[in-house]
Formats: sequence, structure tokens, C-alpha cells
Amino acid sequence: MLTVIDSPAPSFTHTPVESRHAGTTSTPRGHATPLPNWFPDPANAQLLRWWDGRSWTEHTQPVQR
Repeated sequence: MLTVIDSPAPSFTHTPVESRHAGTTSTPRGHATPLPNWFPDPANAQLLRWWDGRSWTEHTQPVQR
């Protein structure tokens, strides 16, 4: 089952968990969006969710503290 997250792209105030992909990419409209990475899940603070560079995916993992 695919979970659809109806949340905006991660903002630049969210720090990615891993810094393997630094920087941004531009959309056709000229808006900068974060590159693919793990970010805090907008729907559940206990999880990280994968941002694929265009939208949230169904992939999650627990936050490691």
C-alpha cells in the first residue's frame, strides 16, 4: 500500500540526516528544492521519510537518537 504524504517539500530549515547529497536542484518553475535525502517525517516525529527530490516516498525509518 502506497502512503501519500500531503505535505510540502522539506524546507531548507530541515537538516538532512545524511549529507551525502549536498545542495539543491531547480524545478522547471525555477524554485529550488532539496536533493534526495532522509528528512524528519512531516506526519510523524518518530520517523524519517525519504524525499526523492520531487516528492515524499513511502520509505521510512525510525529516528535514531
